[in-house]
Amino acid sequence: MKKFRLLLVVSPFILTALFVAYKLVNSAPSEALPLEARVVKILETGGCESCHTADPVLPFYAELPVAGEMVKKDVEEGYRAYDIAPFMEALLSGATPSAVDVAKLEKVALDKRMPMAKYYLVHWGSQMTSAKRNIILDWVAEFRTE
Repeated sequence: MKKFRLLLVVSPFILTALFVAYKLVNSAPSEALPLEARVVKILETGGCESCHTADPVLPFYAELPVAGEMVKKDVEEGYRAYDIAPFMEALLSGATPSAVDVAKLEKVALDKRMPMAKYYLVHWGSQMTSAKRNIILDWVAEFRTE
């Protein structure tokens, strides 16, 4: 009975700490960075390259029986749907990215489709928040006016 009471007393503090940590790691990149650099940061921390590249770095649990099958299937489907490597290379090198890639990024941001919940629940910091979405949409608008 004492353990149960202790659990009842401690649980709100643990949940609050987890909530605060989750909010902190899901914060948008600093406004001190240029807009394009913030987009790159969002895509990197969002884990886009974990599924949307030909040769992703897989997590350790990709070798486990059940989780591994799920991870490998998601990576295969993600890469088949979109290869983000040329887009990231263009952003990082200062080249102009493909208009099609920009439109795909915009669509994903508008629909809040990526990353999938099963990804961002395990990889804190990767969730598409409203602040991150707005940064991406601002960059897309700026890209189209240039």
